[in-house]
Amino acid sequence: MNQGLKKRHVSLYTLVILLFVDILLVGAHIFFRSQLGFFDLDKEQSLKAVFSGFQLMGSGFLAFFLWFLFKKGAVPAIWQLVWLSLGLMFFYLAMDDMVMLHERIGFVVNHWTGMQGAFESFNWLLYFSPLIVLGFLVFIASVRSLFHIHAFSGWLSAAGLTLFTGTLFFEYIGGQLLKMGVLAAYPTFIILEESFLLLGESLFAGALMNAFAVLFARAYAFQFPSRHTFVPARLYPNGIASSPFIVCSLQWLRTMALAAVLIPLFLALASLFLPAFAVLERTFSIILPYEAIIRFGLLLAMVFALIASYVWIVAKGAFHHRFVWTVCAVSCVMLGIVFVGDTSSRLMEEYSWIRYTTFMFLISASVAACILAYHAWKARSKAATALWFVIGSGFLFGAFDEVFQLHEWIGQGVEQSTHLPHVVTDLITVGYAVVGLCVVAVALVTLFRQYRDHFFAIGVFCAGGFVYLFSTLFDTLDMVASSKIKAFVSSRVEQGFIVPDQWTLFWNPRNMFNSIEEVLEQAAATLFFAGLALILVQRRFGQSGFRFSFFAPLRVAYGIGGVAVVLCGVFLVSAPFGAKALSATENGKTDALAGPTQGLQHADDLFYHPSWGVLVGNEGAGSVLQYKDGETRTLPDSQNLLADTDSVTATDSGVYVSSGMKKTIYHYTTKEGWQVAWDSTSGLVQPEALVAVGEELYVIDESQQTIIRLRKGKQPESWRPQHPEWKSPEGITYSEKLKSFFVTDDVSGAVFKVGYKTSIEKVAQLIHPEDLAMTSKETLLITDNGAGTIIEMNTKGEIQQVIRFLRAYRDVQGIATDGTATYVVTSDGYGGGSFMPSLLFKIENKSQ
Repeated sequence: MNQGLKKRHVSLYTLVILLFVDILLVGAHIFFRSQLGFFDLDKEQSLKAVFSGFQLMGSGFLAFFLWFLFKKGAVPAIWQLVWLSLGLMFFYLAMDDMVMLHERIGFVVNHWTGMQGAFESFNWLLYFSPLIVLGFLVFIASVRSLFHIHAFSGWLSAAGLTLFTGTLFFEYIGGQLLKMGVLAAYPTFIILEESFLLLGESLFAGALMNAFAVLFARAYAFQFPSRHTFVPARLYPNGIASSPFIVCSLQWLRTMALAAVLIPLFLALASLFLPAFAVLERTFSIILPYEAIIRFGLLLAMVFALIASYVWIVAKGAFHHRFVWTVCAVSCVMLGIVFVGDTSSRLMEEYSWIRYTTFMFLISASVAACILAYHAWKARSKAATALWFVIGSGFLFGAFDEVFQLHEWIGQGVEQSTHLPHVVTDLITVGYAVVGLCVVAVALVTLFRQYRDHFFAIGVFCAGGFVYLFSTLFDTLDMVASSKIKAFVSSRVEQGFIVPDQWTLFWNPRNMFNSIEEVLEQAAATLFFAGLALILVQRRFGQSGFRFSFFAPLRVAYGIGGVAVVLCGVFLVSAPFGAKALSATENGKTDALAGPTQGLQHADDLFYHPSWGVLVGNEGAGSVLQYKDGETRTLPDSQNLLADTDSVTATDSGVYVSSGMKKTIYHYTTKEGWQVAWDSTSGLVQPEALVAVGEELYVIDESQQTIIRLRKGKQPESWRPQHPEWKSPEGITYSEKLKSFFVTDDVSGAVFKVGYKTSIEKVAQLIHPEDLAMTSKETLLITDNGAGTIIEMNTKGEIQQVIRFLRAYRDVQGIATDGTATYVVTSDGYGGGSFMPSLLFKIENKSQ
C-alpha cells in the first residue's frame, strides 16, 4: 500500500506541474502573442496545441490502461466499452490538436456542401454535434466510474468535464461575437475558452493518473530481483492477472517521449555544426549550397549520435544492442551515399535517392514480417499470423507508396473527381499515421503476450512507429510552421537583429521540414526492420540471456536526450539573434534601411541617382521604392499601371522601370506620374535590366538574349552579342570612361565587357552574378548570390575586395553606389521559400 501512496503522490505532483504549465501558457498568450504567434492560444500548431496534443495522448494511454485493468478484473462489458471509447476519444483529440483534423475535415465538408462564408470555420460544431453528444455521454459515464474507483478522482474528473462544457460554450459565444462584429470582446473569450480547455484537460489527466495509481496499487506489487527486470505479481487470487502488458505499455510511452527528445537533438547538433561550415568555406574558398548544409548538418548529427552510443555499447552493451546499432549504422552509411551522390534532386523532391533506400528497408521489414507470419502459422497461432500478415502488407504498400507516390495519386484523383481542395492529400498522409497507430495499439496485446522474450525488439519496432508518426507531423505541418518561422524572423530582423549562421538550417523552413521528414521516414523503416530482424535472429540463435533487458538502453538514450537538452540550451544561448550593433556581413558594417514594414517584397534591383536617391525595383509588390534623405516612400502609381517591377534606372528628368510580365517599360516624372514609354510594339518580349546613357535607354531582354537601344522618336535597335557563355544576361551598367557596357550572366557566371554592336569580351568568372554598378573610381561592384558576396573589381576583372554576407543574407540581388565608399544592396529571400524578408542595406566597408 505504501507503493500505492507513493504513486498517488507522484500523480498529484504531476497534476500540479500540469496546472502550472497551463498558467504559463495563458500568461505567454497574454504578454507575448503579439511578438511571437507561437504563443497565441487562438492559433493552430501553437505551443499550446503541441502541449495539449501530448497531454491528451497521455490521457488516452491512461484510459487504455484502465480499460485493460477493468477487462482483467471481470468488470461488466459496458464499462469496458466506456473506457475503451474514452481512450480512442483522447487519441483522436490529440491528433486533432496536432494536425487540425476537425478544421481540415470541416473545410472539406464545407467545400462539399457549399456551406462556405466568412465564418465557415465554426461549422465543425454542426458537423461534429452527434459525436460531441456521444462524447459527453462517454465522459459522464467515465466520471461516474471514477467516483467508484476513488472519490478524489471523481471530483477532479467532474471539474474537468465542467470546464470542457465551458470551453464549448465560450467557443460558440466567440463565434457569435465575430458574426455580429463585436471584435473587442473576442480576445477575452479566447482567453476564457482556451484556459478552460487547458485546465479541463489537466484536471481530467490528473483524475486518470490518480485512478490508475489506486487500481494499480490494489492489483500489483513490484519486485526487482535484478537490475533489468520489472515483474508484476498477483496479490490476491481473484485480482487482476499479472501480465507484462502494463510494463511494456509504460515503456512504449517512454519510447514515444524518447523519439520526441532525439529529434530536437539532431536539429540542435546540425545547427551547432553550421559555423564550422563557414570556416570550411573560407579555408577552401568554396560555397556550400543550402541543400548541402541540410544534408551534412543532419549527417554529422547522426554520426555524432552513433559514435556516442557506440562508446556505451563497447562498455556495457549486449548482443541485441550491437545488432540494432549495426543496422542503424548501415542506414546512416546509405544516407551518406544519398547525401553525397544525389546532386540532381533535393531530399524533398520526388526523384531523390532517399526514397529508394527507404523502399529497401520497408521491403526488408515486409519480408521479415512475412517470415514471422509463417512461423506463427506453423505454431498454429491465428492471431499472430494475421497480425504479421497485416503488418507485412502495410510495409509492402508503404514501400511502393514511397517510390510511386501512391497517396498523392489517390489524393489527386479524389480532388479531381470531387473538386475538393489539396488538403485531401494531407489528410491521406495523416490517415496513414492514424491507421498505423490503431494497428500497433491492437497488436500490442498479441505482441507482448506471444513475444514476451523479445521485449527489446518489440520496443525497437514500436519506436519506429513513433518516429514515423513524427515524420507525418513534419509533412503535415510544414506550411504552418514555415509561416510562423517567417513571421518571427521577419519581426526580429526588422527590429535590427542579426540572424547568425546557427539559425540558417531553417533558412528555407519548408525545404528543411520536408528533408527531415524523408530522413525520419528512413529512420522509421530502419527501426521497423531492425526490430523484426532481431526477433528472427534471437529465435534462430537464442536469447543470450537478456530477457526483459529494456531499461538499460532507455537509460542511455535518455542520457543522450539530456545531452540534447544541454546542446539546445547552448544553441539558444550562444546563437541568439545578434544584437543590433552586429553586422549582416563577415567583414563590414551594415545598417538596415528598409524592410517589409516599408513595403519591400521580393525586391530585385537597385539604382542610385543624386536627384532621386536610392531606387528599389520592388518586384513582389509591383512598385518602385525611393530612399532619400533618410526616408522611404513608394513612388505613387495612381493608375495601377505597374506590375513585376524587375529593374529600375533614372536620369535627371525621370525614372524608368521594366516589367517583364507586361512586356513594358514605364517612365515616371513628378508631374505626370507613371506612363508607358515602350511596350511590345517596340519589340520588347521580356525586358529586364536597364541603364540610361544620355538620352538613350539600353535594355537587356533576357528571353531573347539581346540588348535593345531605345530612343524617343526612333525605331528600337536590337543586337545579340555572340559568345559561347552569353546565355542569360541579367544586370547591366555603363562605363563613361571606357564607353562600354558591363553585363552579368547569372547562368554561365560570366561578367562581360560589351561594346554595343562592336565587341564582347569576358572579363571575369563568378558563380551567380546578379546586379552590378559602376563606382566613381571606375571600379565594378557586383552581387554574387551564389557566393553571398559583394565583389569589387576593376574593369579588367581583377578583384580588389570581397564582402561576404552571413549565410542567412546571402541571396544578394541589386546593388548601387552613391559614388563614395558607401554601398547599398538588397538581400532578398526569393519572396517565398526563405524565412528572410527583403531588406535594403547600407554597407560600410572597414577598409575604407
